[in-house]
Amino acid sequence: MPLDYDLLILGGMPIAREAAIAARALQARVALVEPLPQLGAWAGSEGLYHQAFVQLGRNWQRLLGVAEVPAWATIWDWVSGSVAALEEGRSPAVLMARGIDVVVGNGAFERQPHLSVAVNGRSLRARAYLLARGFDWVIPTILGLADLQPLTPDSLWHVNWTVVPQRLIILGYSPAALELAQTFCRLGTQVTLITRDRLLPWAEPEAAQLLQAQLEADGVELLTRTQVIKAGHSSTGKWIQTEFQRIEADEILVAAAQVLDVAGVNLAGAGVESRHVLAANPLPAASSITVRPNLRSTNPRIYVCQSPELPFARQAARVAVRNALFLPWTHLHLEQIPRFVLTDVALASVGLTEAQARYRYGDDAVVQSESFKGLAIAQMQGNTTGFCKLIARRNGDLLGIHVVGTQAEDVGAIATLALQTQQKVRALAELPATSPSRAEILSQTALAWQRQRLHQHPWRDWLEDWHEGRRAAASWKKS
Repeated sequence: MPLDYDLLILGGMPIAREAAIAARALQARVALVEPLPQLGAWAGSEGLYHQAFVQLGRNWQRLLGVAEVPAWATIWDWVSGSVAALEEGRSPAVLMARGIDVVVGNGAFERQPHLSVAVNGRSLRARAYLLARGFDWVIPTILGLADLQPLTPDSLWHVNWTVVPQRLIILGYSPAALELAQTFCRLGTQVTLITRDRLLPWAEPEAAQLLQAQLEADGVELLTRTQVIKAGHSSTGKWIQTEFQRIEADEILVAAAQVLDVAGVNLAGAGVESRHVLAANPLPAASSITVRPNLRSTNPRIYVCQSPELPFARQAARVAVRNALFLPWTHLHLEQIPRFVLTDVALASVGLTEAQARYRYGDDAVVQSESFKGLAIAQMQGNTTGFCKLIARRNGDLLGIHVVGTQAEDVGAIATLALQTQQKVRALAELPATSPSRAEILSQTALAWQRQRLHQHPWRDWLEDWHEGRRAAASWKKS
């Protein structure tokens, strides 16, 4: 029986459409199986709604042209309109025009008589398969919380509000939790953000502290290292009980961990091993599928994208498509993928943290930090909050770059490229960045790193002797 496709993608997140387009650009025969649309858009588009909402919260006065806090209906119209415009370029008609077979329905693996995907009464066979499904937010096992049917960053867009809630409790320390806390607070909501750990435990401590200070300055009440004991209904809304106090709110939103949605996919029938792990995972989300570094599952014909964060998911899709269509030799290098928190002030982090670099390389790791106060653009705009932290080995090999401040996400993209192409500190020091711009912080930090390294290097004395000799020679010739 001949194969129908080179690659069949079980979608459910926007990155699945990007993977289909990338595979088709490589002249592969591609099928994309997508769940039924939701919210008038593709399934998995909730992430786009979140991104648009966060951008609106940054500057709704300019985007909406109003001075007062907008009504929820106005917010919804702007956000849904932005998502609709973004989805236009990846509509079924556009994908099919590119030569991609789009099948709308819930697909499931079947192994007999051959490995295939059953959807809408059809069996589709492919040389390789890519699982790029959506993700579910994990509701913590807190007494009474599940009965309250708390919101998540995804279900938030299925609520028919007339006004923005006056009081909101957010549980979790994910980037989405911080972004939503700041956005709702700027829209007039009284927000309490509760985490069991410190804020952003994966980030540099000073970066997390700066973001915490910014959130508190915006009016967010932060309760870190706080354990929630139980939750319930009250006459005025909902409440949660911590070790020390009871907090009431109109709504509770959970934004902690996410897990890949594999319901109805029949992984066991396809010979794919899965496990239930919600912690100690190297990816920024819980994963239930055993995946190798080349993104193969235990079935060598099935590849998996298992992270909801866009930089991880996009890089994973590229690696999976390349390995599925050609030789599976490319690995996903997690240390070269950036992580972002798109609050205002923003955080961009790529590579090893200082603690990780010290653990791995000891004294061979050299660290340099520079404040945004030295940037001309920061002084001109009156916004000097932030810093850049550069970590490299003594030979100049870059290990990690962490940027906090306005437009940190744009600076982080340049830093990521430097790490992925294995540049040295010298390349950043010679970066021809536009001046004035925020990107100059990279070259300033790299130059400071070089000065620090030169001061510690034994060649420093040799350089002094060299210049002294040249000056003496010049004086002798003149005389």
